[in-house]
Amino acid sequence: MRTLLFLSLSLSLVACGDDDGDRPRDSGTGVDTGMPIVPDGGGTDTGTGPGVDGGPDAGEVPADCNAGGTCNLLVNNCPTAGEACYSGMDGPTCFAAGTRSAGEACMNLNDCREGLGCLGTEEGGFVCRQLCCMASGGTECATGELCLGFTGADGDIGFCEAPSGCDVINQTGCPDGEDCALLSGDGSTTCTTLPDDGGTQGASCTDDPCAAGFLCLRVMDATDAFCLRACNPAMDMCVDGFTCARLTDSLGGCTPEG
Repeated sequence: MRTLLFLSLSLSLVACGDDDGDRPRDSGTGVDTGMPIVPDGGGTDTGTGPGVDGGPDAGEVPADCNAGGTCNLLVNNCPTAGEACYSGMDGPTCFAAGTRSAGEACMNLNDCREGLGCLGTEEGGFVCRQLCCMASGGTECATGELCLGFTGADGDIGFCEAPSGCDVINQTGCPDGEDCALLSGDGSTTCTTLPDDGGTQGASCTDDPCAAGFLCLRVMDATDAFCLRACNPAMDMCVDGFTCARLTDSLGGCTPEG
């Protein structure tokens, strides 16, 4: 039986101050909205100094999660009490730290507490989200969450996302107007909005996303990835001449027989 590999998914999220409105897409390449803009410096002085978060020292964060600049996004190593590290136009910079926690609404990047980013939602607002390091396995994320990357961004900085558990084969479990997409190779899924003109069976997804019900996968040892109809390897779900190649025990993609 053929084995499939998932083309790593990097979601495109709008950062505070951005207005291009791009939404997450299940392509592994997406449309980059970039890292967040420089905050306004307003913030609220929390009075917390370096190391208050109890996290690792800056030297313990993998090099590819240090995005340059004067501080580390994942570790509060700013020298001045009450400041935290945020990603500005010239790289990570220390600004007055905010007090809003993950899931709370924000307007400026430094409305959020240290280690968080102010990222856009599909509804058009902005919320604080936990940032993470993909190179270290996303240890900053809560149990059950995944560390997903920003498309086009340097290094392995990502954000934490909890899978929704929707059904990507039958396209159920999402609110009206949203589609179920694959989040990772372990079969985790999320609700998002996929393009109506996304790729279908056999279309390349190296640079473009797949339509709802199709997964961006590549056969083991292959170079390119293609959109494959989602299926269950334990069931006969593919059309004649195709078989369901396995990604997980309950999820795969329809590939030509032989």
